[in-house]
Amino acid sequence: MKVIKSPQENIEAYLYNDFNIELYESLINREASPGYTDPLIFFNLLFEEFNFFCENSDKYLVIKKYFENKYFLDSNDLNGINELNILLRFEILEQINILIGNHFEETNDSNQVTMKSKKLISELFDYAKNNLFDDFIDVNDPANTIFNFDVFIVPDLERMTSTTEKIKYLIEIKTKFKQEVGLLDFGYNNFLSKCELEIDKLKELLILENTTSTTTQLPNKEPAPENCLNWIGSQTEFIELIKALIENGNIKGTQIEIISKLSNVFNIEIKNPSKLINDLKLRNNESETLFLDKLKKSLFDYITLEKKK
Repeated sequence: MKVIKSPQENIEAYLYNDFNIELYESLINREASPGYTDPLIFFNLLFEEFNFFCENSDKYLVIKKYFENKYFLDSNDLNGINELNILLRFEILEQINILIGNHFEETNDSNQVTMKSKKLISELFDYAKNNLFDDFIDVNDPANTIFNFDVFIVPDLERMTSTTEKIKYLIEIKTKFKQEVGLLDFGYNNFLSKCELEIDKLKELLILENTTSTTTQLPNKEPAPENCLNWIGSQTEFIELIKALIENGNIKGTQIEIISKLSNVFNIEIKNPSKLINDLKLRNNESETLFLDKLKKSLFDYITLEKKK
């Protein structure tokens, strides 16, 4: 089996065999469900453990100490760890057990110490599954915590009348989540993502409220056909350009406000800016700036032709 150094910056580095591709697809399909984490983060953690095993598999005591200290915990130890880390540990342990099994099938390694190390991982996983993680996760279901967006957060928001109050509340609960749980939504049904989407929506409403309150009559936001600028490219190209300008510091303001105003200027409807920005993040190496590269080439060709005149 190919050994990949961890961490990697692009998920493509790990997608070199059927097992890894199927695991990646499984993670993607669980995006809207509890127990989801970013595939790149997951693979980096998984291969960090796998590489450690491969480098030390002939040192039984090293393997035993490392994996038992990290995963082989009693109930008291688990009570001191947040649900995010418990769920993630179990998922990593499950996949490392499969990964090591596949590795042995390919290499036909018959070293007795290495075989003993492999057996240790398998036994550790079985014990953890039957005696530790399942019971703990049932008792500490994230759905029973305050970080259940639909059950606890939505009703709180419905009781509030001020848009600003709602935004402040969501920012506070996001901060609390990061302090108590961490930066991943693993096991929490994308709690942070839902908070951020709700904040973006409320900020747009706040802009509309402020505009309405400072004018006696809301002006026609649609420019006259003869005066408007029409964007000919795609929504993705528009977002790539605007996002580059924002990140470079050329335009100041909130991201959602900038996109909203500039989309009006260029007469283009951006239906889901958050998704388009997320799609940019998932691009493969050397394809991160497709539209910007096209613009660069067009300008370069123009300058070259002008110099020849």
